[in-house]
Amino acid sequence: METQKITESVKVPNFFYDLIVFMTPSLTLTIGIIAGFGNNGFDFISKNLQLLNVKGFDFLMMFIFVFIIFLFIAYEYGRLAEALSNSISSMVRFLRKKKILFTKQKDYNINFKNEISKLNLHEMLDDDRMDKWTIYFYIMRFQPSIGSDILKRYAWEKLSRSSAFTFGILLFISLLLSIIRLFNIKCLFGYYFIDTGIFGFGSLAYTIGAFLIFILTCYEYYRRRSWNNDLLIKILPVIILPNDFIIKKNDKITKSAKNNENKIIKKKATKVK
Repeated sequence: METQKITESVKVPNFFYDLIVFMTPSLTLTIGIIAGFGNNGFDFISKNLQLLNVKGFDFLMMFIFVFIIFLFIAYEYGRLAEALSNSISSMVRFLRKKKILFTKQKDYNINFKNEISKLNLHEMLDDDRMDKWTIYFYIMRFQPSIGSDILKRYAWEKLSRSSAFTFGILLFISLLLSIIRLFNIKCLFGYYFIDTGIFGFGSLAYTIGAFLIFILTCYEYYRRRSWNNDLLIKILPVIILPNDFIIKKNDKITKSAKNNENKIIKKKATKVK
């Protein structure tokens, strides 16, 4: 009963983590694109708002419709960014291997096999199948309050990776338009490029800014992953020891109950004789 009460009190809906990890990069991308178009981006928004020219109930319905469409697109982009952001992990591992930038944190790549072996789950799952997620759900099973906090930290880790991926996209767009500006290309496939100004896509200011934020978010992901791995190693013994004690105590109680039951059966058998 106590375990059930604890679980219910600390349970956080999965939607909360989805909202953080999937929606925030979408908002970042939207703001980055609007800023990238410079004054043209704000002019485009203001002109379209004037064209709508709706009030009252019609405005409310239009707002709800646009908001639902935005939520759908933003959620789908967030899911896509979360899946494709493994490229950020690959880039960090590559640079780490080449001893460029991401080299100080020894906990970034940890093999958890030694820690997982202490969980005594070999009879239930093959060694090749067990990884960090095994530890996550083990903690959620026996210490849900701690497990909920760890999953929250993992959500921040995924968010930093998705944010780095998003700023990478903005940096790529700006670099591409920088090349177009460099060669003074005005039209491509019949489409004319708009002037994004001195702070928009293709400008030196935007490109340098996007590059710096991209590196910072990559470093944030690197640090958060290292912290989370270090935290798992430090708290796992605290989770395992009480759990082992409870299991052994329950085994003793079960054996004692069986012994008492056997004694009663023997006494009854003796009386019958």
